[in-house]
Amino acid sequence: MITQDLFKSGFEIVAVNRSHLMASKKSIEARYADLSNPGEAYEALKGVDAIVHLAAISSPGVKDNSEVFSNNVVATYNVLEAAYAHNILRVVVASSIAVIGTVFCGMFDNDKFVVNYLPIDEEHPLYPIDPYGLSKQIDELTGLSFSRRRRDMTIIALRFSWVTFPADYVEIARQANIVPGMVNTLWSYVDIRDVAKAIHLSLRAKVTGFETVNITAADTLSLIPTQELIACYLPQSHIVNNSFSDRATLFNLKKATDLLGYMPIYTWSQYINQ
Repeated sequence: MITQDLFKSGFEIVAVNRSHLMASKKSIEARYADLSNPGEAYEALKGVDAIVHLAAISSPGVKDNSEVFSNNVVATYNVLEAAYAHNILRVVVASSIAVIGTVFCGMFDNDKFVVNYLPIDEEHPLYPIDPYGLSKQIDELTGLSFSRRRRDMTIIALRFSWVTFPADYVEIARQANIVPGMVNTLWSYVDIRDVAKAIHLSLRAKVTGFETVNITAADTLSLIPTQELIACYLPQSHIVNNSFSDRATLFNLKKATDLLGYMPIYTWSQYINQ
């Protein structure tokens, strides 16, 4: 969906994948590489003007912890090294709200759940204890490092929440009252169509240097008003902004709006009565 959105927006797409899944897409040039191999990454990224790096092991538990961490960190480093070598000055990297530390902390130690203040902006301290969240924190530091190496390079790390698809929403609506099970993600999500829009905007934004940007939906996955969720489940968090309206997201999207022009429009709530 992301590649097709970019294609429809006028971008010529070169898709790099380990498999041959993209071969049937006539509108997309397919290249095959293992990005954890620096030589393959270098060859695969020749001749492009910008990079959208989405490849990663997407959560802990899918592979051994060491493989989740090393794969994600090394692949991002190799992509940025190749971008530097090929004079590619615009790179969009998929980061995650998992860098905050709440998302997967329950796999190891529930006492490590920390939210300093709300809404969470890009300056919030990072407390990841899982290999995925830690890998994304290192990815962001790697992006910052390359932006210092070359001052005219733009690297934007988009901190995506749980990426959802329209097909997910009927089931989400059925479970909208199961509140505790979603506390680690802070009831956040983002529609794949808004993800595509955020990437599109990042490729064209008038930005230089390194930036991290929160990308979530405008609302939460709960039917309970946000102020009530905070009072019940996050009472120790300092609230910077008391104007949480109705079911507003607990993430601050001001930077996404100001820097990129991002304004999420898709929501699961239209499926509540279906």
